[in-house]
Amino acid sequence: MIKSYGDKATKELHETGKSKKFPPGIIAKALRKLDQLDAAISLEDLKVPKSNKLAKLKGQLKDYWRIKIDKQYAVIFKFENGDAYDVQIVDYHD
Repeated sequence: MIKSYGDKATKELHETGKSKKFPPGIIAKALRKLDQLDAAISLEDLKVPKSNKLAKLKGQLKDYWRIKIDKQYAVIFKFENGDAYDVQIVDYHD
């Protein structure tokens, strides 16, 4: 379950289905990823579909996990005891 968001834009998108910050082309897919994260009770739940490309991040974001939205955008989050924290959609390149 999502317990907190890392920014207002991600929270607004998940709560209203609308956003001025994110490109219209990723909105539907981003909402599916956020809903999947909200329903997850373990990281295993996020390994499917494979297109999520679940990965632990490194460096300054070493406490975060990532699931891909598309080639440019990803959802990053901290995951503890079955809950997601600091959830944020970011322009993220591998």
